[in-house]
Amino acid sequence: MVEKVQRYVQKYRMIEENDSIVVGVSGGADSVCLLFVLQELQKYMPFSLYVVHVNHKIREEAGEDADYVKQICENCKLPYFLVEEDVEALAKKEHLSSEEAGRKVRYEAFAKVCTEQKANKIAVAHNKNDRAETVLFNLFRGSSIKGLNGIAPVREQIIRPLLCVERSEIEAYLQENQIPYCTDRTNAEDTYTRNKIRNRVLPYVSEQICENVITHISDTAEVLEEAEAFLHKMTQMSYGKLVTEERELEIETNVEMELQIDIEGFLELDTILQKYLIMTCLHKVAGSRKDITSTHVQKVIELFSKPVNKKVNLPYHMIAKKNYQTVTICSLTDIKDVKIEIRKEMQNDNLQGEAEQNYLISANQSLWIEGLGRIETRLFPYEKTKTIPEKTYTKWFNYDKIDKSMLLRHRQTGDYLMINEQNNTKTLKEYMIHAKIPQADRNQLYALAVDNHIVWLIGYRISQYYKVDQNTKNILEVHIVGGNDNGRTC
Repeated sequence: MVEKVQRYVQKYRMIEENDSIVVGVSGGADSVCLLFVLQELQKYMPFSLYVVHVNHKIREEAGEDADYVKQICENCKLPYFLVEEDVEALAKKEHLSSEEAGRKVRYEAFAKVCTEQKANKIAVAHNKNDRAETVLFNLFRGSSIKGLNGIAPVREQIIRPLLCVERSEIEAYLQENQIPYCTDRTNAEDTYTRNKIRNRVLPYVSEQICENVITHISDTAEVLEEAEAFLHKMTQMSYGKLVTEERELEIETNVEMELQIDIEGFLELDTILQKYLIMTCLHKVAGSRKDITSTHVQKVIELFSKPVNKKVNLPYHMIAKKNYQTVTICSLTDIKDVKIEIRKEMQNDNLQGEAEQNYLISANQSLWIEGLGRIETRLFPYEKTKTIPEKTYTKWFNYDKIDKSMLLRHRQTGDYLMINEQNNTKTLKEYMIHAKIPQADRNQLYALAVDNHIVWLIGYRISQYYKVDQNTKNILEVHIVGGNDNGRTC
């Protein structure tokens, strides 16, 4: 097995002489095997190891795992670093799943030790089974070729030397060498989707359809990885020939960056290269691939066959436009979060005298937001006899609970709403899925927010926390002129 891993490491040039490698060791079979195999490889090539163990504080026996890893390091005379983080508390605070929060903590811990010890690589213990699970997970959700690669052997400074072996080989190696390891009971639970694939789907396929399913899926992922690399190379060649970059092209119109794609040359490309080129352009302008979907790519491609001056609105404040000889994709600096400043000129809780008045929005009595409409606000004392309007684009809020300025913006990571009087929350992403808001539209919606607390997802619901109740003294009314309340769509 060591020879097999050694060949794999050499194939992808994972380790070179005098590397300094941070190794993530949980105490489970995979990571313990990784540590011992890396020590075997040190016999053939000089490199340094630093062991990092992350205690998520989720399981009662987690402390025993940490002690076991520490004992291994003492026996092997390896530097040991313990990182303890309350993952569930972090997940609740940042509105992440426990799985997402755990991953975030681990990789941040690895990166921190890597920086402190001036290491240049991070080794993690993913194996063929992990890769097969990831391929199926991405396949079931819908994925590009890149997603069907599963887990890459090398990604930036992260290396995965065990990606060439199955979990059964790992367990056999540990048993043969009489190396004990810890067992995480949560791996046997079907709490997470990946666990269901691991514990139900793959065993069934192995027993009923194909015994070597793990190897076959992993081999297919490697083929797709090679195909992805080829398509990336061809895309870069096409980009160099067909795309012209312009930065700060028109300061007066707030165009921050613009890419011009030659229409004639683009239409000669194969369909798959067209898709890859457009995705590359969108990534270039946006600076991220997150939330850019195949739907957005297809909308831009369709623009090439439409009349001149047709436009498409895209995530990250991007616009694609059809010109005579080019299609341009640009990002605009003027479509940004708008700070709404509600000035508390009257210090007492009850408003007296000139109660109904317009408050300022960014130094204007009203503000026009492209793609939304004109926003108007007013503040007045709550009279219990008044009926709260049940309108899509006119909302009343408990002004007494608003203690900070609100932002009118698009969604961000960590956004949430309070959904009931028991102070239960739901992430904005969860709400959008539940409300069946099309994924392609989610980044285009505006929301009023106090930090990450969504006060109002405009056109949809408001947070329970800011609703008017019997204790409310002052009302903040926000009205969108141009919404469905006036017979027009935004």
